[in-house]
Amino acid sequence: MTGKYDPTRHPDAIGALARRGLTDEQIAKSLKIARSTLAEWRKNHPEVSDALKEGKLIADGQVEKALYRRACGYSYTEKKVIKLPDGSVRSEITEKEIAPDTTAQIFWLKNRMPKEWRDVQQREVTGKEGGPIEVAQMSDAEILIKAKKILARQGEKGGKE
Repeated sequence: MTGKYDPTRHPDAIGALARRGLTDEQIAKSLKIARSTLAEWRKNHPEVSDALKEGKLIADGQVEKALYRRACGYSYTEKKVIKLPDGSVRSEITEKEIAPDTTAQIFWLKNRMPKEWRDVQQREVTGKEGGPIEVAQMSDAEILIKAKKILARQGEKGGKE
């Protein structure tokens, strides 16, 4: 599927590739066109833009659903056909449980609720009545006097505070 843009073939092909989770670079390569050609088609042909958006939305939704299931845990039925030494076959059906995955939970929460779950919480600190914080400037002599007073108090309490 190379060469000139074909409105009867390219939008469907592009949509199908996007639904499979391919990037624009991979889609262009699959169509044997340059990435810049795909970008031009997207710009000049609304059906290409729509096919890319829709296909990627579907792929992203599938991944989101899988991440959610992994975060919450789920169960599934496993069916096996076992060939016995005498040549006969036996079917086994087993219910399997997949435990919730904390990494998936953290990823989900950090992205869905970033203010509550980001690694670094931002706090705003203000001074009196919301004004700026005032910092008192002390000379070296004043710092030394305060340090001696603190050490003396600790000595009076047996070094325990």
